Amino acid sequence: MHNWKELIRQNALPLLLVLGVVAFFIYKQVSSQPQTQVQPLSVPKTSQPLSSKGEQSLETDPSKITVDVKGAVRNPGVYELASPARAQTAIQKAGGLTSDADPNGLNLAQLLKDEAVIYVPQQGEVPAIASVAPGGGNVTGSSNAGKIALNQATAEDLQKIPGIGKKRAEDILAFREQNGGFQSIDDLKKVSGIGEKTLEKIRDHVQVD
Repeated sequence: MHNWKELIRQNALPLLLVLGVVAFFIYKQVSSQPQTQVQPLSVPKTSQPLSSKGEQSLETDPSKITVDVKGAVRNPGVYELASPARAQTAIQKAGGLTSDADPNGLNLAQLLKDEAVIYVPQQGEVPAIASVAPGGGNVTGSSNAGKIALNQATAEDLQKIPGIGKKRAEDILAFREQNGGFQSIDDLKKVSGIGEKTLEKIRDHVQVD
């Protein structure tokens, strides 16, 4: 029994060395085999919501206006113009006046606003349709009722108003040009030289369409 123990003690170290070498080769064999790598799943980025066509169509370009040209023009229709634009530009865009058009009742210098309607009458025709713009009125100098349209009248039209001479007519045109038109008849009080009494005298002779 003593000999066996002595034999094991003497051979323990070589035996451990052999076992270590065997374990090392087994480890190398296992580690040399290719391992399947699991690729992480890519999560698609959430796209930003796009504005719908309906929303885009509601947006307006302040640098442009859309007007409707009717009557005695070569190509009546709806036209888009660069802002600011005047009645003459819109009529030219519609192909110009026809041979039977009557431009005498038009204010070709009228400053237009978006959604304006410009009606060009024929010769001898009493305009039945006024050229209307938001905050503005018609392109003709006066309405069918005989009142002068402040936002479209020429200097000559304005001088037909009782108590309005050439100088006051020019002041009215200057105010209209600077402020984009009259919003109400009471705006006349903002014109130099027109007070409450003068306004009451001319109120029944003018209109803001």
